[in-house]
Amino acid sequence: MLSGGHLARLTVDYLERITPRNGDLRDLVVRADWLSPQLEQRARLHVGVAGSYELYDADRYPDNRFHLAGAEAAIASIPVSRLRIEARYRFGARHYTDPARLGQLDLEHRVTLALVARLGDAWTLGGGYAFLDLESTNERAVLRRHRGELSLAVRPIAVLALAASYAFAGQHLPTAAQANGVALRPRDDLQHELRAAISVQPLPWLEFFVRDEYLLSTSTAPTGDWSRNQVLAGLTLFTLVEKRLERLPPSAPRVRAREVTFRYRGRARTVEVMGDFSSWEPRPFVARGPDQFEATYTLPPGRWTYSYRVDGEIVAPPDAPAYVEDGFGGRNGVVEVR
Repeated sequence: MLSGGHLARLTVDYLERITPRNGDLRDLVVRADWLSPQLEQRARLHVGVAGSYELYDADRYPDNRFHLAGAEAAIASIPVSRLRIEARYRFGARHYTDPARLGQLDLEHRVTLALVARLGDAWTLGGGYAFLDLESTNERAVLRRHRGELSLAVRPIAVLALAASYAFAGQHLPTAAQANGVALRPRDDLQHELRAAISVQPLPWLEFFVRDEYLLSTSTAPTGDWSRNQVLAGLTLFTLVEKRLERLPPSAPRVRAREVTFRYRGRARTVEVMGDFSSWEPRPFVARGPDQFEATYTLPPGRWTYSYRVDGEIVAPPDAPAYVEDGFGGRNGVVEVR
């Protein structure tokens, strides 16, 4: 997120998976997001909307080929610097292209609640709940699903990330289906999912990953009992296109991913920045032009308090996204890194 202003973001995600057993799989997702500036100071409230399109194709399973268009709305609160609470609603419509499912239309409503807490600079603990209501012109596809998840992630160094999660889901298929001319009763499934992942990102646009996924399903229907353990490895090429919808004030910090560029515009011989990210030790700015000073630092995710020292005198940083009292009758600036 870019503090203090609007955020427009376009994400394109393409997956190509080739396996001897299951053949080729291609998955393209295009997503556009907009996130508001901070709407409420105490709760640090933001709202957002998004639209997305997905094209899924699997050559061994042509009945699973589909187009999916969706839209969603979200509200997020950051009541304290290391805690984020978010609620989302999503509506999607899925259309299948295989002749065997031609004319089938799925409509999904999804509600998601999530809580993410940062434990220090390296650890992240997450929990969430999701409800899915899927309606379809094919009665065998109708379902209601409740899902809960607990996750833990750690980034010991900037290029290395490790994550583990456990999820539990219960789903109900309320409409009796037909199989080989025999009527089946409504079905209930219980699913357990364990995941572990390691990723290495040596370059900003390149990531290598290894994931292990174990799934176990039990059901009131014999076809619903199954288990699967699979290991996936590969690489991800990605980039993020960001466009700010309003011009930053001249001395406001610029946040891009984890890089924060502190800026100061005004007459001065020397300018320094200090904050809790530096244990309040002053760090120098670099002159970028007449009366223009900048300093760029890579900061861990969090909400960081900072101040400036101009020609040896401590001053409140101009154009900060937010301010807090410094306990000495002055103010410190606040900048957030996600």
